[in-house]
Amino acid sequence: DSITQILSDCPIEGARVELKRVDKNKNVVGEASAKEFGAEVERCQRMKIMAEEVQGKTRRDKMDWALQLKDHANSLYHNQKFREAAKVYTDCLVALDFGETEEESRETQVMLQLPVTTNLAACMIEQGSYARCIELCNIAVGIDPRCVRALYRRGVAHYRRHEHEEARADFESAQQSMKCFPASSGSEQTAYDDMDLQLK
Repeated sequence: DSITQILSDCPIEGARVELKRVDKNKNVVGEASAKEFGAEVERCQRMKIMAEEVQGKTRRDKMDWALQLKDHANSLYHNQKFREAAKVYTDCLVALDFGETEEESRETQVMLQLPVTTNLAACMIEQGSYARCIELCNIAVGIDPRCVRALYRRGVAHYRRHEHEEARADFESAQQSMKCFPASSGSEQTAYDDMDLQLK
């Protein structure tokens, strides 16, 4: 039985279960549905399993494990399985190990955190979760203020939320970054060209 079904099938006649969102100080901040609660329980259980998977691994082994998962998530995304891809990208983030030196920290950010976060943001766009997309892109821009993918995806999310000034600023920043930092691959150049056409 799922938690959603258990909460929905209350055996007492006329009884109902009310779920509330609370902040860290236990102040009620809004309503929550049984479906949302069930999804959060599932997410926490999945994260626990992933944490157990990487426990005891070296920093390098965690990175390799996460990069393999990222490749799997990329495949799911390309097959338009956006919800499952988002779960697997989130699994990757459990393996973030910033090491002990500035160099190790930067390597983790560039090789794992930045691409996974921007890919997860793309999944959020596909699922209509624009606020979450913006949050993820803010993290990515914190790592690399000129990250074209993060700026562009954040712009798309703002645009779809009818926040046109913010969208324009992000699109212009992305376009400026494209001029300053040429594409490093053919697929990246195609993406740049597509974005350039959309901005015109």
